[in-house]
Amino acid sequence: MRRKYIPKGNGKERPLGIPVVEDRLLQGAARLLLEAIFEADFEPVSYAYSILPGRSARLPG
Repeated sequence: MRRKYIPKGNGKERPLGIPVVEDRLLQGAARLLLEAIFEADFEPVSYAYSILPGRSARLPG
């Protein structure tokens, strides 16, 4: 992670973490693994946090 510091109004600085390519690759791999594990636990009537197409908490239309 690359770290940059952003000036604040009071003269101090706030750290900002910027993900680099390696971080994004690792996060993507972890997401794929966790999706495969937890999507199997969703019941057909469970829509709350599913990421599968057509299975979101939003109402159609």
